[in-house]
Amino acid sequence: MSESAHHLTPSDQDLAASLGAFTSRLAVHRHVRLRYVIGGEGPLLVLLPSWPETWWTFRKVMPALAAARRTVLAVDLPGMGASDPLRGGYDRKAMAARIRDLVVGLGYRKADVAGHGIGAQVAFSLAANSGDLVDRVVLMESAHPDEELYTLPLVPRREVDLHPWWVALHWVPDLAETVLRGPMRPFVDLVLDAELVDPTNVADLDREVYAAALQSPGAVSAAAGWFRSLATDIRDLEGYDQIPHPTLGLASWAGDGTVSRRLKSALARQTRDGSVVTIPDSGHFFPEERPRLVVAEMLNFLE
Repeated sequence: MSESAHHLTPSDQDLAASLGAFTSRLAVHRHVRLRYVIGGEGPLLVLLPSWPETWWTFRKVMPALAAARRTVLAVDLPGMGASDPLRGGYDRKAMAARIRDLVVGLGYRKADVAGHGIGAQVAFSLAANSGDLVDRVVLMESAHPDEELYTLPLVPRREVDLHPWWVALHWVPDLAETVLRGPMRPFVDLVLDAELVDPTNVADLDREVYAAALQSPGAVSAAAGWFRSLATDIRDLEGYDQIPHPTLGLASWAGDGTVSRRLKSALARQTRDGSVVTIPDSGHFFPEERPRLVVAEMLNFLE
């Protein structure tokens, strides 16, 4: 985090404390620090966020999940927020192994896991590669990358069509690192406003938190590593069986229902016991737009 951004945004410790009985900590495994926020009591529920946000994307659902007698563990992926970037290994299997290290290192032997976007892809990989650790899985907006990724349009036919342009931006070698320089707030605003039904659902403070995290040393390169590993992830999936874990997909109505249809199709291929619920009147960042409905769907499934 830059010095100027540091003064503009609260620390992770202050942000965690603002949610009630949550604390922010750092854990070190295999010489890499991971930032995690933990609170509540009961069975463990791991939350994994997506680009370009941090664990703070779950701020509106964490207190309610903890109140439902869950230990809630929200983790920043490597290179995100205060979690260290890696020299390599940004494929989903490698990042899932880091999450397993953290969970087992904290003394847990079983966990439900939920992820959003890239965090959902890591959650799937955790289930596929550490099935003994995972009980139930919640995938928000994405399953594991597979061949369907190559069908995403470069140019949308209509304004409402799904158009994840940021994938191509980060895929091109050195492009993101070259053009994403300087203050990140305008870029964060551009991404969020395009993917929210109501942009006011992500307040100015929240946007400053995300911009400061994306401005941390190595953050843009790490994000590029997440996207450039997609071809590796697709090859890895070829070696996986369908995961047997009960799996809930949560999808926005973004792209005129395209996200929901693609997620249903992916879960049919990748899971033995998967179903999808569409979150109405929501964009990509629906944990921030429709948190009560997200909590209700998650608890109904997990309990």
